[in-house]
Amino acid sequence: MVTRVLATSIAREVTGAEHSLLNLAPALAAHDVTVILAAPGGTALEKAWCDKGLEFVVVDFPERGGFRDSTGTRVNAVTDLLRLPVSTLLAIMRVAAAARRVEADVIHSNCILTHFDCAFAALSSRRKAVLELHEIVAPGIGRVALGFAAVLAARALAISTAVADQLPRWARGKATVIPQGIELERFGPHGPDDRWRDRLSANPAAPLVIAVGRIDPEKALHITIRAVAAVRAAGVDAHLAVIGGPGKDDGTYLAELIDLAAELLPGAFHHEPPVPDVAPIMRSADVLVSTSTEEPFGLAILEAQACGLPVVSSASGGPLDFITDGETGLLVPVGDPDATARAIERLLTEPELATRIVAGAQTVLVGSFTAAVRAQRVSELYTKVVST
Repeated sequence: MVTRVLATSIAREVTGAEHSLLNLAPALAAHDVTVILAAPGGTALEKAWCDKGLEFVVVDFPERGGFRDSTGTRVNAVTDLLRLPVSTLLAIMRVAAAARRVEADVIHSNCILTHFDCAFAALSSRRKAVLELHEIVAPGIGRVALGFAAVLAARALAISTAVADQLPRWARGKATVIPQGIELERFGPHGPDDRWRDRLSANPAAPLVIAVGRIDPEKALHITIRAVAAVRAAGVDAHLAVIGGPGKDDGTYLAELIDLAAELLPGAFHHEPPVPDVAPIMRSADVLVSTSTEEPFGLAILEAQACGLPVVSSASGGPLDFITDGETGLLVPVGDPDATARAIERLLTEPELATRIVAGAQTVLVGSFTAAVRAQRVSELYTKVVST
């Protein structure tokens, strides 16, 4: 029996959460699960979805924000908050109608702003809702609201232990942790791409450190810059390349980073805008560094490990689910550029350590963090939800 899932998203571009869904949906077909995406039409996300031969339905979600702005630091204006109930009701009605139209068994929310929409739409249309939790929300009313949405749904699918643990205690029983998985066919240690190394470094023969992902303040890339500067001061000619662009930020943070790099890493820093395929970049580097203050999962870290790249990560959030210090990566305290520098230097100057860490990471990854493993676990979750 085929399980039909209506997944929802308000995204127009293909960012991290949408990449996750795009990877998951085809893999679920092998488990008799059909995923139909409901999202705004005429977007890059619609094209990417349809290019995979997957079914798409247009749902126009009303424009709105949550309780806080996109940075999570300020409460939205009173006028925006007053419009929120009406906009949410309209979204609920549209999701419920789409679910009936495609005869969905499950409504899967892939975006924090549609969690309430999907939970209530499922209740009103006698279906089951699964909320996929990708974010770590700022403490306060947002987490309470997230808890209520999880209680209303059949299940909350958290991508890491850190994401599940942010729920209020009275809602955590609804959470199931199913980590992200990667496509081994796409990410793997297939050898370096010298074209990327030439592009990313003024001295391709020098050690190359990379950071990949959103360029927002919570990613703490200024710590990475200071750490690489300290490595260079210690006598290692390391170069740094940052690949990505602003997600929530307006670009101010990126400008600050470029100024800081010009001061601390003259001639040894390169910024590359987001690229559709980061695997060749990862295979061309020597170390990947993630100094996020609170990382929900850390998919780029996992991808780097699959490509045979040793990693240094802050000891916080999602990476703690798959990095064991000294065995599958090196963990450093949050916000500590000196500790980060020491870890980078160790991986660049101790090849036996780097080789051992890469081997350990790939053993863990193949056993537990592939797209196939994730699809199996998600399909089992859908089966359980539909049968109860």
